[in-house]
Amino acid sequence: MIQSMIRNKFVAPLRQMAAAIQRRRLRGLILSLHDKSPDPEIAEVLDYLRRHPKLDLPLNARPPYDYADGIPEAGIEILHDAAESCPYVMVDGNRIYFPPEFTQDYIRKSVQTAIIEQHANSPHLYLPPDFLLGPNANIALVGASDGIFALSVRDRVAKGWLFEPNAAWHRPLALTLRPWPSKFEIVPKFMSNRDTDNSVSLDSFMRGRGELNFLQADVEGAEASVLEGAAGTLRANPSLRVSICTYHNHDDAAVLSRMLKDAGFQTRFSRGYFVMGLRAPYLRRAVVYGWKPIGG
Repeated sequence: MIQSMIRNKFVAPLRQMAAAIQRRRLRGLILSLHDKSPDPEIAEVLDYLRRHPKLDLPLNARPPYDYADGIPEAGIEILHDAAESCPYVMVDGNRIYFPPEFTQDYIRKSVQTAIIEQHANSPHLYLPPDFLLGPNANIALVGASDGIFALSVRDRVAKGWLFEPNAAWHRPLALTLRPWPSKFEIVPKFMSNRDTDNSVSLDSFMRGRGELNFLQADVEGAEASVLEGAAGTLRANPSLRVSICTYHNHDDAAVLSRMLKDAGFQTRFSRGYFVMGLRAPYLRRAVVYGWKPIGG
């Protein structure tokens, strides 16, 4: 116990100091590592970093592109539903509710992030133009949180299952989706590679629910577990398209794209990069798209 306390007392500050040193050298490291890259998308990131020398790195999920600078949070108005005792923001004509314990700054930042993420030029774009849905698609959205993306595709959806284990989101999400009771269903569980009291695999969940046309997952680094638990669904649905985040772990892009290829999918990455973490690769692909070849 005493040794552990002594170790924590000294190790934690050393780790913090090492992280601070790495942050200071990260810009130069990225520029030197990629300066001669033939990839025009990397060149675009380097140009942005050179034009913003005072920007703190890493940027994590904040895209290193000019379009993101043009989406301010200051103009996001937070309203209050007195009957439901819940704050909300109007996004594309829809009420997006938030947990009442969230601060106004946090809500504004969340909405700003959601808008930036699904911008047409974003590396975080879930649904590229050639991923045609609907008009009666069945979709599974894993890590649904505020429901903004779900509502953006509602006109192309017959049934949408929104997996969100965080209890703080369950009531606000239900209020957001209330105008479409037959179209959306909240599943208050983690999606994983096994079935427990608070988790379910996609294969188990989809049993008896028909064809799945679109799977999207953004689950803070647990995406591999989602795909492991979806092996049967990935094989059985020829029209299935997938959109999986690949930036949380340093090797996600390679691991997740390989898993999809092994399941018979063709893959490509979304356009651009994130400047992520303090471990290489510092420039990371954000989303991998997967689809079945025609006749495959």
